[in-house]
Parts: sequence; C-alpha cells; structure tokens
Amino acid sequence: MKLETILLFLLIGCNSLFAQDDLIILEQYIVTKVISNCKEISEALVDNPIRFSIYIIEGSQDFYFAKVYAKSKVLTYGIMSDIKIMNDLDLENSTTNILSFNWDYIKNTNSVRSVSKIAIEKETNGNSTLIKTTIFNDYSEKNIYVGYMDADSN
Repeated sequence: MKLETILLFLLIGCNSLFAQDDLIILEQYIVTKVISNCKEISEALVDNPIRFSIYIIEGSQDFYFAKVYAKSKVLTYGIMSDIKIMNDLDLENSTTNILSFNWDYIKNTNSVRSVSKIAIEKETNGNSTLIKTTIFNDYSEKNIYVGYMDADSN
C-alpha cells in the first residue's frame, strides 16, 4: 500500500495532466532479482526496491507501464503500444501468460523519451503468480527482472 501511494505521488508530480483519482492500477509486480546484460545485480534491490505497475487513466483507452524505484523516487513511465497477449499455456500444474508490448517512456530524472520492448511472463501456480519481465531498450541492452505479482493488485 505504501508503494502504491508513492507511485501515485510520483505520477502526479511528474505529469499534471491527471489527478490521483483518475489513476487506476491494474497490476503491480515486485522485483526480487535483476539481471542486466547477463550479470546479476540484485544486491541493488536491498537499498532501492523496484516495483512495476500497469495502470490506466480514467477516461482514456490507453494502458500505461511504470517502473518505480521506491526509495530514490526515480520513476520511468509511459504508454504501452502494440500489445500482444498469449494466454493460458498450461504447463504441468501451472498456467503461463505472456504479455508483450512497446513502451514509449520518460524518466522523471532527465525527461528524456525512449522506447523499449517488454515481455512479461506470468506463471500462476495456486495462489501465487511469479513474473519474469524482459526489457530490451534502445541501447540494445537486455535487462531481466524476476519477482512476483503483488497479491493486492488483482
């Protein structure tokens, strides 16, 4: 709940086009492991945890994605496009769904716009949902984020 409040505050502070009541968070993912260009850098999460959010703005037909560093208050956010969903791949006792999209984003620290390709794999087994998010940025870097879906987000 505290991180949701931080996300709302940061989104409002970064973009005055919408008010807090207009933001609807659909899903949130808590990151527990980070691999950047084949090197694990998860120790950075101890001091600055990461949370991903998929949200909409009331009255808009667009979907948005945000990457929030909770303690440093760094926020990268933007619109999702070319959204593709591969549903219900049954693998033994679990179900896997894959969401892929292009992400046109801006970072609140430098206001520079960029585009990345993202794939989110969600594996549901019982009451828990594990996630693996792969981000290919425009510098040809590949970052992988592993974690779980916040139970309060659905």
